[in-house]
Parts: sequence; structure tokens; C-alpha cells
Amino acid sequence: MKHARVIWSVALVCLLGFGCRTTRFEPLEVAVPSARSAPEVEAAIMAAVLGVRTPKLSADQKKGATLSEKAAKKLFGEVYTRTYQPRGSGWFVENRKPGSMVAGLHRRSHFLRLGIAYDPQRVVTRILSSENLEQDGDQIHKRAVQWIRELESRIRLALASQPT
Repeated sequence: MKHARVIWSVALVCLLGFGCRTTRFEPLEVAVPSARSAPEVEAAIMAAVLGVRTPKLSADQKKGATLSEKAAKKLFGEVYTRTYQPRGSGWFVENRKPGSMVAGLHRRSHFLRLGIAYDPQRVVTRILSSENLEQDGDQIHKRAVQWIRELESRIRLALASQPT
């Protein structure tokens, strides 16, 4: 009897812990602290994506709907122009426009493309595409969800610690 319990326990642990490698991805909203301009939100997101410190924006850079390409290159330097991050967060900015950006992540043979929509009140992420991550609709490998949640945490931290 005791032997049967052990077998059933091991089978249950294997089924629960190892049976399902995919999970459902549900986008979460990251709240933006009050009094942040769109360029400040954009800079904080870019800093989180690139794995660098959130820069302080000048009064001119805080104006407008988005950071100019020139301002982004000046604030983030070489790390902004890379399309592959060998160190740091592993994430990179593929493209951006007012209110949204696309971030990519290469991890070994895996690739994840994430859409990030933002405004002065909230930031929302969504999966655009992936390679080798068993994506089927809103189901994707659980590691991909972990990578996205880690990025969302870094965005939350970058927004909270942004110099004013």
C-alpha cells in the first residue's frame, strides 16, 4: 500500500511539474506613476528593455509625443543600435513609434517578439511572434511568459526610479 502511494505521488508530481511546458499568456497592465510625459515613459521602457539605467531627460526631450531618433541614440548610445544583446537583458528595441515599440529577445535557439503599447497612464505588453517557443494562439512555453514578466518588472522599476 505504501509503495502504491509513492508511485502515485511520483506520477502526480511528474504530471503537474513536467507534463505541460506551455501556459496561457495574459497581458498585464503596468501602471505609470503620475506626472510622466510620453517621452519619459518611452525612455523608461527603453531602459528596461536594454537593461540600462533610466536616463534623465532634458526639458526639450520631455516635450512631444516621442523621443527623436537622435535623442534615443544620445541617451542610450551603442546599446540602442544593437539588434542583438550578447550581455545585459538580452532584449533589444526592433522599432518604435509614438505610443508603441517592438522589442525582441534572442535566447539560444529561441526568439520572442513583443509589442509594448504605452501612454502616460499604462504600459501593456503582448506577444507578436515567436520561434521555437511552442506558441499556439495565446499558449506559449512557460519560460517565455517568465521572460515577459521579468521585463514587465524591470519596466515597473524603471518607471518608479526615473529621475525627474
